[in-house]
Amino acid sequence: MQYQLNQKWHFDVSSRTISHNETCHTLTPLSHRLLLTLIEHAPDLVTYQQLEQQVWLGRIVTHDAIKKQIARLRKQLNDDAIQPEYIVSERSFGYRLSATVEKVNHQPLVPTTKRFSIITVSAISFALLFALGIYQYFLTTLKHAENTVTVLSVAQQHVAQETAEDNLRAITLYQQSINTSPAVNESYKGLSQALLDEHKLYNQTEDALEQSLINAKKALDLTPTSPSAQRLQAQAHALQGRYSLAQQQLTEMVADTPDWPLLKANLAESYLSQGNTINAYPLARQAYESSSSEPKIVATYLNCLRKMYMTQWFENVYNNASPTVKASPWVQLEYIKLLQQQGKHKTATQQLNVLASTASHSQALNWFTALSYLSEYHHKQAVDTLSLTVEKQGKYALFSRLYLSLLTAQPKLINRYQNDILTLIEAGNQDPELVFSLGLISLYHQHNVKAKRYFKQAILLGFSDEFRFKALPFNLTAEQTHFIDIIIQQLNVSNLKRRVKRTPK
Repeated sequence: MQYQLNQKWHFDVSSRTISHNETCHTLTPLSHRLLLTLIEHAPDLVTYQQLEQQVWLGRIVTHDAIKKQIARLRKQLNDDAIQPEYIVSERSFGYRLSATVEKVNHQPLVPTTKRFSIITVSAISFALLFALGIYQYFLTTLKHAENTVTVLSVAQQHVAQETAEDNLRAITLYQQSINTSPAVNESYKGLSQALLDEHKLYNQTEDALEQSLINAKKALDLTPTSPSAQRLQAQAHALQGRYSLAQQQLTEMVADTPDWPLLKANLAESYLSQGNTINAYPLARQAYESSSSEPKIVATYLNCLRKMYMTQWFENVYNNASPTVKASPWVQLEYIKLLQQQGKHKTATQQLNVLASTASHSQALNWFTALSYLSEYHHKQAVDTLSLTVEKQGKYALFSRLYLSLLTAQPKLINRYQNDILTLIEAGNQDPELVFSLGLISLYHQHNVKAKRYFKQAILLGFSDEFRFKALPFNLTAEQTHFIDIIIQQLNVSNLKRRVKRTPK
């Protein structure tokens, strides 16, 4: 689709370009959504709240940030803010497009010139209009269907690229498809999956996990028996720490659909979150053997092997993976976790910097980078890294904020995050990281007995990363160092037993 603004600038929606004579600008995804939103509402006002929802995809942004983006778009349109020809500012309310907007290549109907009697003309006109109306209805329906299929196809291609920018584009396209055809459940499922990836890795969109769950439920409203929508709902529950509920849902689905590798991988991942490698291993291995070309399935199997401390098996699977699978950020992140588990933190930091090219400003990547810095006692670098994305919402948001408050000694924030953790646990969140964090807070306050109790409880719940007891956001006393060393030794013995007992034949 193309638009012409003030009979001057041509805006090509599909290529994200605006052109006039020999001048052509390629718009950023943000500028593209901004201009398209203004056109769709023209000549009406678009409020700041509407811009947040439709351009920034629900993310809360300041008015200054919106003004800066408007200024960039005005510059590309050669528009004067004082005497605007295109974008008019309505102080404290929002913006509207004042330019004339025309769809390019629109062909008007040409009336017939033959003379008939008034009655004949009226009858024929009515018949033609009726037939045209029916034709137009089916044509519009067909175009909507074709457009929806095209948009979904393009969105899936973006998702397959596995970068933060492409995932954000996919989210925009899925929302566009929903606005055009709200009864297509594939749009809701695609949006739900893209938002799950946002929450786990990319961290560019606010409230991604909650929005993912909402869209999975909408897909289920349209098709109550859809297994793919049920899988997405279960995944969201697992990321909320509701492992028992997720495992119950996924177990029933695996029984009904035993030949779906991704379903088994999701169930295995849920077990691994609780350190249950006994139940996770056969599922992860079966999924891998059925679909070794799917990056997320390979990543789940590598996660299982890493948690079982089966380093040689891990390296064999990783080295034998195809270049495409090996380059996937999900697989790369598991490899980085193995490096951290082995104490190779400098190499892990280098790999994280490389991975940042596919997920820039990712809170998840900054979280793992900070852990490597802390393992090397580089507290300042850890503070600088966590500060970059501490305000973002993602899987590691609460833990990033807690560590930053411990590193910078902010008692009020520490108490606030402690209360947040306790609230989550009381609400049924079973993530062992939460209990480990309570142990850290107790250790910070010199409540050593309580800290020991929390750490032991975290290990019973499935916390198994030995290096995390060394990657601490504050310095320890001699007494604390001693009992932390004992905990690490006990955990090491436990992990060795796990490796010996569960090595597959």
